[in-house]
Amino acid sequence: MKIITSPWDQEFERFVCSARVSLRVAAPYYGLRVIESIMEKSGPKVRKSFLLALSDAGVRAGSQSAAAIMRLINAPRCAVRLGIGLHAKFAIADERTAIVTSSNFTEAGLFSNVELGVLIDEPRFVRALLKEFDARFEEGGVPSARRIKRLCRVQAMTRPPAAGNSYGNRLRIVRSRLSRPSASRQPAMGWILVHSEDKFGGPGQDSSPQEELDAMADAGSIPGDTWNWNAGRPPRTGGPRTLLMSWKGHVFAECMASVEHLRKSSGGAFRFRLESYEPYMPLRLTKLLPGDDRARYHRGLIRLDQRIIDRYRKLTRGSR
Repeated sequence: MKIITSPWDQEFERFVCSARVSLRVAAPYYGLRVIESIMEKSGPKVRKSFLLALSDAGVRAGSQSAAAIMRLINAPRCAVRLGIGLHAKFAIADERTAIVTSSNFTEAGLFSNVELGVLIDEPRFVRALLKEFDARFEEGGVPSARRIKRLCRVQAMTRPPAAGNSYGNRLRIVRSRLSRPSASRQPAMGWILVHSEDKFGGPGQDSSPQEELDAMADAGSIPGDTWNWNAGRPPRTGGPRTLLMSWKGHVFAECMASVEHLRKSSGGAFRFRLESYEPYMPLRLTKLLPGDDRARYHRGLIRLDQRIIDRYRKLTRGSR
């Protein structure tokens, strides 16, 4: 057993190169260059298993790389799973040695941050880590190619902030390839759906409405799936209608949907039957509705008009 101090890039390279049969890596935060280095140094005959985390927020912040996952899912003798709530960082080489570290698998984690780790070669401890990894890997989700491609586009439009004071990433605007609904299928005005924060993020819940909608889209259930809602007075049935999805003060997607009422015993409950779902880079609701108090305080449905739709499409042009 050995203590590893930073910078530990050379120690990590020796560890990766030591793998002859298998290499397992668990990391919630990782970069493309580090992942590519692992693939290169471990050799083509080594079976590689990666347990990673992935979210829109992580990709936009630059702490996770959709391009890295795309690289892995296209590589031979390589398997990837996405863990839920993953925060552990460790790796196992050939079921003989392991590293447990505070470091993320990023260039900053390897080269510049002050990190601390342990190299373990005691068989019983390695076996315990191996059992934990395999259990978490079995529970993990298989990355959806559609979702990874979408996040690769998000990553391509996000570049790290320049040196000095900066708050958040800046976006590079590119030409949009997204087509709007055709004239023959032009939806009527609908609403901005301002989602309640107490419906997400709890035990057994998705972390956000975007995560849930992404999963539905990845599963191919849009068009066709429904999105339940509750209002004191349900809107008139029919459609299609334009919907903008909002979460924590940001509009993140445009949908087309029809309205369906539920049984009377459900009170004001109704549902939207989704016909399309198009996520965009999140746009502040206050920017979409400047000077409108509803952007700050409203919860529920905000009725759309053509002015709001035109402004939204102008501001999000090229952002997907």
